[in-house]
Amino acid sequence: MSNVKFQLSGPRVPGTGYVKHVMLIGSSVSILIGFALGAILVIQAAWPSSSAAILPDPGDYALPETEAQAVTQTLALNVGGSRIAHLDITDVEAGKGSGLTNVLTVGAGLVNSVQQYIYTDEVLVDNLHCKTLTLNSGEAATLVIADNEADGNSFTYTIGTPAAINLGGSRGEANIPQITGESYDEIVINAATDATIRQLTLKDINTFGGACVISHLKADTVTIKNSTIGSGSGINSADFIIGSTFKVGSFASTDNVETAISVR
Repeated sequence: MSNVKFQLSGPRVPGTGYVKHVMLIGSSVSILIGFALGAILVIQAAWPSSSAAILPDPGDYALPETEAQAVTQTLALNVGGSRIAHLDITDVEAGKGSGLTNVLTVGAGLVNSVQQYIYTDEVLVDNLHCKTLTLNSGEAATLVIADNEADGNSFTYTIGTPAAINLGGSRGEANIPQITGESYDEIVINAATDATIRQLTLKDINTFGGACVISHLKADTVTIKNSTIGSGSGINSADFIIGSTFKVGSFASTDNVETAISVR
């Protein structure tokens, strides 16, 4: 059985297994899982019923199995304004045959034309399979790229002196211990306003049908390792890109191989 686990409290919609208003403890983070056939579960949604029972004490909860889980669904984690201890997405499949630009997106929005960011101690991308991977529009005090295979690399990061991010106390942080064993058409982690995630893990994720884009991070350490990236266009047209808009204080690149790869 596959589970999405997180800490929450809130009333339930009478006669259903769904939660009326869900708040991760100490945070305003919301999670949306939209099903292609119209069954939509929105955490923090406003449901029409006003009477509901109260959930038991806060704890770790799992979404129940439903028929809708058998069809295409989108995982959207809206983390704006939140403090999160650990966000771990592991052993997940994502993609669909057509209609996708990005299959995996990590980023942040604008507020009054001011760019927002996800601040984090550590980002780990481990064993990602994707058509293309782009890291841009952010910064890391330390960037580690190791043991990847790609259908062409282009690392044009900018050397600078970004601040070493050190998140303070954990009081009031939400915790999403692990999202695992799931299948989605698309994965989105978005911060409409500044957010902090102490540790962000994207591991053993197999994708097809779209690009992977990670942007708007301000991180102490970003590590990308053991990943396979390629569109089949040949090594002279890079598919693993670290853009010039990504600033790093120190950079380590080890055993990254360019080879003909087509992730489908």
